[in-house]
Amino acid sequence: MLWQPGLVLNDTYRIDRQFDGGGFGILYQATDLRQKRTVAIKTLNPTRIASDRFQQEQIKFINEAMKLAKFQHRHIVEVFEVVESGGVLGMVMEFVQGDNLAECLQQRGQPFKELIALRYIQQVGEALALLHDRQMLHRDVKPLNIMRRSANQNEVVLIDFGLARELEFGVTQTFTNAGTPAYAAPEQFRRGREGQVKPGAYTDVYGLAATLYALLTAQNPFPAEFRLLGVPLTEPRQHNGSISDRVSRAIVRGMAIEIRERSATVAEFLSDLGLGRSGGGQPPPKVVTPARPVSVGLGLSRFRAETVQVDQRGKIVKRQIIEPEYFTERVNGIGIEMVAIPGGRFWMGSPDGEESRSDNESPQHEVSVSDFFLGKFTVTQAQWRAVAQLPQINQSLNADPSRFKGDNRPVERVSWDDAQEFCTRLSQATGKAYRLPSEAQWEYACRAGTTTPFAFGATLNTDIANYDGNYTYGNGKKGVYREQTIDVGSFPPNAWGLYDMHGNVYEWCEDSWHNNYNGAPTDGTAWIDNGTEYKLLRGGSWINYPRNCRSASRSNTARDFRDFNIGFRVVLPRT
Repeated sequence: MLWQPGLVLNDTYRIDRQFDGGGFGILYQATDLRQKRTVAIKTLNPTRIASDRFQQEQIKFINEAMKLAKFQHRHIVEVFEVVESGGVLGMVMEFVQGDNLAECLQQRGQPFKELIALRYIQQVGEALALLHDRQMLHRDVKPLNIMRRSANQNEVVLIDFGLARELEFGVTQTFTNAGTPAYAAPEQFRRGREGQVKPGAYTDVYGLAATLYALLTAQNPFPAEFRLLGVPLTEPRQHNGSISDRVSRAIVRGMAIEIRERSATVAEFLSDLGLGRSGGGQPPPKVVTPARPVSVGLGLSRFRAETVQVDQRGKIVKRQIIEPEYFTERVNGIGIEMVAIPGGRFWMGSPDGEESRSDNESPQHEVSVSDFFLGKFTVTQAQWRAVAQLPQINQSLNADPSRFKGDNRPVERVSWDDAQEFCTRLSQATGKAYRLPSEAQWEYACRAGTTTPFAFGATLNTDIANYDGNYTYGNGKKGVYREQTIDVGSFPPNAWGLYDMHGNVYEWCEDSWHNNYNGAPTDGTAWIDNGTEYKLLRGGSWINYPRNCRSASRSNTARDFRDFNIGFRVVLPRT
């Protein structure tokens, strides 16, 4: 053992125990003494440390692995930082509580059902697709490197990036004979000129297909090293007759010896399996990206805006132009812009490892959401006045309730009942069914296809959201505390064209308050309990900490409560 139990690294991480090492590194379990959490730390193993190339290998290991720290994906193990002791560097990572799929297979003694196996492969495939987009390969995809979370056995995480290599696409490289033979692509064994290949996604596709082979047959596939000598691959269906023809064919193609015959990308392999939106049955959980909705005769237009992504410190690292579709509803001369949100499926709630999460954000559950329109902004004071002038339906409305005045500032100090009256008046005036968004619709729209704590990434900064900047989230930095609301649309929108989903004012949802998601609807509808007076609030506000502005964060208060940090936006179903 290189590091002994009790050793404290950087005055922060206490080594607790060592796990079984692999051919590349050593993995330790440690305690983060500051944040009171369990972490994993990986180093090179003693053989590599003793080699003449130790310094080169260590630099390469850390540099390439730390690129993963910029990846924010629920199915990729999270990397926090690098520590050092005795000249040896260690990578501090999320500790995934659970068991790996190799252990699962051994304990089960039988294959997984096809639907469950495909769900796991879909999740790992999405993680690999992100790696490939960032010019990285994993090169060691196998059941042993896929962890199933104990808190949610429907979710897996890709781990062990010790063999990961940055790609220079179009440049030939020689792969080392690394990885478990049953799951390593043939190009990882070929020698001489045959070993000079252009690296690409197809190398990880082979490992992903071989992993699915094992999950569905409970057997390791025959190693490519021997298949190169002419030994054929036994088709999966010959081991397990319940495997569908389509899946069996896709696995065989994904494990083709010749690269030109193999699925070229993860997306192509998943499509072969029927895991796209057009696939049959119930596909595994999938976060969708916005697509052009079907026109419903509302005179849809497009607006052009710039959205951003931030790194773990809150620095903007990417800017992207978006052109969402929308229409404008006009009432008493004032327009209310409604953005088209594409339907899809997503995981609602927060994962166990998310910082500052609450138990009321559990259990994470898959929700299907139909197409809808959502307010581009929270309702402004000008919009509120325009609707307040309409005939009363159930109750009167104060035309000027807000503490912080301004036509383009969000209306606040409005109760849930006030918001209901607003929706009812707007619906009667327009002939459309306006209402408050369900909690599921709100979180789905807020995330806009992301799985990070915020729609913009791992943290926030006060240049992209209005919250109490005296406080930070994750590795973010302090910013300004404005101590009031500001005009809607002052910051970049999320990827679906929605502004101020994080901060400025809390937003009422249609749902009644429940302490957790046990028994929650999975079809995107509101969860109504007429026995409670407490209603849902989402998004955080100008007075709140950034943790309260997370996509998954939930709050509640009495339906008749009014405060200067509570507003709302409206939703319209698509018909």
